[in-house]
Order: sequence, then C-alpha cells, then structure tokens
Amino acid sequence: VRRGRIASARGFTTAFTRRHLFAMSGAGCVAVIGFSGVVGSAALKHLAESKAFSVIKALGRDPSKAPQGVVGVKAPSTDLAAVSAALNGVDVAIVIPPGNDSRIEGGTTALRACKAAGVPHVVLMSVDVHDQDQSKHLFGRQFTEIEKECPEGSTILRCPFFIDNLWGDKDTIKDMGQIFAPIGPDVKGRLIAVDDIGISLAAAAQAPAKVKGKVYALTMPPVSRAQIAAAFSSALGRPVDYVKVPRLLALTLALGPARTFTLTLS
Repeated sequence: VRRGRIASARGFTTAFTRRHLFAMSGAGCVAVIGFSGVVGSAALKHLAESKAFSVIKALGRDPSKAPQGVVGVKAPSTDLAAVSAALNGVDVAIVIPPGNDSRIEGGTTALRACKAAGVPHVVLMSVDVHDQDQSKHLFGRQFTEIEKECPEGSTILRCPFFIDNLWGDKDTIKDMGQIFAPIGPDVKGRLIAVDDIGISLAAAAQAPAKVKGKVYALTMPPVSRAQIAAAFSSALGRPVDYVKVPRLLALTLALGPARTFTLTLS
C-alpha cells in the first residue's frame, strides 16, 4: 500500500480532475454507504455535480433522505445481507463508517459486503491522528480495525478533525468571548472542511486506475487553538480568548448549560 500526504483536499481534487479522471461521463454506478451524515451528504453532492456516473445509490437506514436524483436504498451499514444485495452491479463503493457506537461494526460490515459483492473499487473514509501512534488514539484504534477489512486495492482517505466542528464553540464565543478545550493553547493540530472531504471522496471514486491501493492523508497546515481564537477575534472585531479547561468541563461547555452559571477560572 502506498501512502501519501496531500497538501489540501482541493489540491488533491484539482490534480486528479485535470490529469487522471477516467472518461466515465454518464457511465457506471457508484454507491455511498452511510450517506445520511454530513460527510455522506457532501460526497453525494459532488458525485452528482461531476455527472461521472449514470446511477448514484445512497445506502442507509432511511432511503427517503436521499437527495433528488439519487437512488435511496434501505441498507444499514450493519446489515451484511442488505448491503451486499444493494451493491449488486455497483462499480465503485464509498464507505463512510457511522459516527456513533456502531462505527466498527458498521464500517467492517460494509467492507465485508463490498468483498462479497465483488465491488471493483472501494473508497474508505478513515481518520488521520496527526502522525500519532494509531493504537494510542481511540479513533485510531477503531479505524485500524475497520481498515483491516478493506478489500485488496481499496483507496483510503484519512481525515483529521472537522473544521466544521468549531461551530460548536459559537455560543461561548458569542456569550463569553471565549473558546474552551482540554488541550494546551499552543498545541497544533490539522483540520479539514467536510465539503473538502466530499470533494475528495468523489474525485477518488472517479480515478480507480490512479488511486487503487493507496492511502491519502487529507490535511492543511497545522494550527493551534490560540491561533483559532485569534482568527475569530480578527473576523469578529472583538477579543476572543482560548482557555484550557479539564476534559469534563470542556464537554459540559460544549453541550451548552455553562451559560446558566458563572465560571471563575484561574
């Protein structure tokens, strides 16, 4: 398996779009397994815009949520028989593991279904833990188990923390002018926009000859929480400070009830 780090998701897409996308205009069938979340929605959006496939299937628990022009199929990722049947005749499968407690079961079952159905090209959305030991990181351990089930020649796109998750800080920024998290202000990490993941998944689905058997880490220059707070300060025109707090308190703040009491932090 070849590994590579991509400077940006849009750069990844541009490179493949210009030089490597095979001529599929209106041909073939692609399926997105686990389409109902934000990543699945982004992937479907960019697959539809590409017009590279004549049929786009969305596999999940509630097919009625599939967007217009997409064939919704009731096939939860944890249901091996249903997913295998839905993949009949599919040329490319994009697997997006569940974002809940069934992540490992859903991800591994979906990949087993791809093997059973003989899908020629599989693209898996996984995680990038910023060069840390995967075994020491919860998501790393979970996705290591999932990746083991990939059919031979699968393409894996590893993604860092979603920049969209910063939206969860909007209330404390608005009400308190502060961002809270349990890590040091100068510790840097990588981020990616969900829409960029969708762009990259769609691009990889269209370039099997060039991306088969490769692992890509979608990324951007690392940033610290202090830098993120400074960016908010600049955009809003008022001070926004970053405050490191214990993990449990950070979770409580993220859930919202912190605005009902006064915090004294030393």
